Amino acid sequence: MRCLLPLVVTASLLGQQINPEAQQPRFHQVDGVVATVNDSAILWSELMTVAAGRVRSLVSSGARLTRADEDQVLLTEREKLIDGRQMALSLKSLGVVTPDQVESLLRSELEREKQEKVRDLGSVPELSRALKEEGRTWPTYEREQRLGKLGQFAEEFAVHQRFQRNSSLLLTPRMLRETYEKQKEAFVHPAQATVAMVEFRGADAEARATRAAAAWAIQDLTSRDLASRHFGSIPYPEQRSSALADFLKPVAEFAEAGPTGHVSPPLACRDSWFVARVVEFHPAANGRFEDPLVQARLRLICQNRVLNEFRQQAMERAKVRTEVWRSPLIGR
Repeated sequence: MRCLLPLVVTASLLGQQINPEAQQPRFHQVDGVVATVNDSAILWSELMTVAAGRVRSLVSSGARLTRADEDQVLLTEREKLIDGRQMALSLKSLGVVTPDQVESLLRSELEREKQEKVRDLGSVPELSRALKEEGRTWPTYEREQRLGKLGQFAEEFAVHQRFQRNSSLLLTPRMLRETYEKQKEAFVHPAQATVAMVEFRGADAEARATRAAAAWAIQDLTSRDLASRHFGSIPYPEQRSSALADFLKPVAEFAEAGPTGHVSPPLACRDSWFVARVVEFHPAANGRFEDPLVQARLRLICQNRVLNEFRQQAMERAKVRTEVWRSPLIGR
C-alpha cells in the first residue's frame, strides 16, 4: 500500500458537466496512509490522535505554535509511530525468541485478556454484545491488539530481559563511581532555584509591583501573563538563580530561600522594582558517594542509561529488518 487512500466523491462530476447548475460535489476524506512498515499501514487518523494530544500539551504549557511547528509535531509523532511499528514487526527476526514462541505468547496473552473481559462482563455473550456495540468482533479486536502486544514483547525481551541477565556485570562499582564524579553537581550543590520575574519602572513602580505581587500570590500565572495585566511592566523568562547573582542579587537570594511557588514582595534592583516567583527549588545538598540514597539514585541513572543503549541497539536492528515508506504529503 504505497498511496494515500482516495477521497469518496458524493456527487457525480459527470452530472455537473451536463447541468452547470447542479449542486457542487462534496468530498469526504475517509482516511489516509501516512506511512507503511513492511505491509502494515499507519493511518492519518492514528497519527492525528497522538499529534493532537501533543499539540494540546504544548499549548497548555504556554507555547505559541505556528503552522510550521504543527507540521513538525506531525513529522515527529509519525517517526515515533514508525519506530514502534518497526520494533513490533521485527521481533520474530531479532533472534531473542523464535517465531513459534512469539505466536504462542500472543495467543496466551490474548486469551488471558479475553478471560479477564469475560469475568468483568459476566459471560461470553455479554462480551460479544459489548464488542458489537463498538462495531467489532473478538477476532477484529485481536487483530487491533496484535501490533501493540508485539511491541510490548519486543521491549521486554530485547531490552529489559537482556538487562536483567547482565545487570550484575553492567552496574559495576566503577561505573557508579564514574557517574558520580561526572554528575557530582547533582548530589553536592548549594541551594538551586528557577525563578520567573517581572520588572516595574517609573515613579509609581513600587505601588504597581505591590499590587502585582498580591495577584501573583493567589493566581498561577506566567510572568508574561502577569505583565500583560499590569501596563508598562517587563516580563522575564524563567532563569536559574545562579545566573542572576551578579546583577539581580536580591532576586537570586529570594529564590534560593525557596520554597516552590513563593512570591516575593517588591525587590529594589537597578533603579527598578522586581516581583519574583520561585518556579522550581532544590535545597542545598552534600550527598556523599557512600550514602545509600546517593547509591540508589546512581543505580537508577546507570540503569536507565544502559536500558536506553539496549533500546537503541534493538531499534537499529529493527530498522535493518523492516522496509518503511513515508507519504511525501505530510509536513508540506
